[in-house]
Amino acid sequence: MISVVGPSTSVLDQQLQSMTYGFDFYQLPESAKVGLVTYTKMMFDAEATAANFAKFQTLLEATQQMGWDELLDDTDILASVSGINHLWVRRHNYDPGPTLSNYNKPFLVIYVEIDWIVPYKENVERLRELFRADREDLLQVVIAHDAEHGTETQGKYVSLEGSTSYWRFFRISPSVQVGMIDFWMKNQFIQKL
Repeated sequence: MISVVGPSTSVLDQQLQSMTYGFDFYQLPESAKVGLVTYTKMMFDAEATAANFAKFQTLLEATQQMGWDELLDDTDILASVSGINHLWVRRHNYDPGPTLSNYNKPFLVIYVEIDWIVPYKENVERLRELFRADREDLLQVVIAHDAEHGTETQGKYVSLEGSTSYWRFFRISPSVQVGMIDFWMKNQFIQKL
């Protein structure tokens, strides 16, 4: 199996991890964290009541004042009480851990260096916990340097030693293809010509 930027952590853990990285990126005040953590946990746990909808709305108003509205997606914002039960995180709430802990075949996971949605450090750590002891040789991890969530690297000038530089075009990271080819060869799905 090959997973490209696939999470090994639960959807709740992903949300909390993204929030942590977003706080650093947007340089939000520590005081904003309480509201965002409360809002995030409510997205998973709050019953669909008028009182909870009002609490969501109060927290949303605070987003503008505290600056953490940048961390919310359109699918995180409610338009009605019934919307509480239809939030994206509830419809897609899943923890792949139990499935991965029972997977006993070669597994390539490709993560990218610049990713808030599925941050590689936390996900690789979880995978190493799930694939330990007699299963660790089944796991192969590739981290695509300087790539973002969609596995692309941005176009930019890259400086080398001396006065040499080159333009790196926007493209899918070559680490993705190289990692797959290495995995297929290692597991004898393809042969070197």
